[in-house]
Amino acid sequence: MPVDFKFENPFMRLWLLLHQTYNSISKCEDNVFSKYGITTEQHAVLMAIHHIQGPVTPTEVGQWLDRNTNSISLIVERMVKLGLMRNLLRI
Repeated sequence: MPVDFKFENPFMRLWLLLHQTYNSISKCEDNVFSKYGITTEQHAVLMAIHHIQGPVTPTEVGQWLDRNTNSISLIVERMVKLGLMRNLLRI
């Protein structure tokens, strides 16, 4: 359980609570997706590809996930090497 820090500044308290919430959600997602042999990032890419209409580019996936195109391309390359997907993106 995260430490309950005391802050005078309510904005600092809000920032900390949001950060702790994000970390807790990330840990839960990692736990769930690891049971299927994928990472949270790989799941996010698959979800973006599934929900974007038509052929998909790394740029479109990056915009959907608020990530840069290079990181999306690297995730996809790893997924292809692991046999998790064929390279279905338009490059």
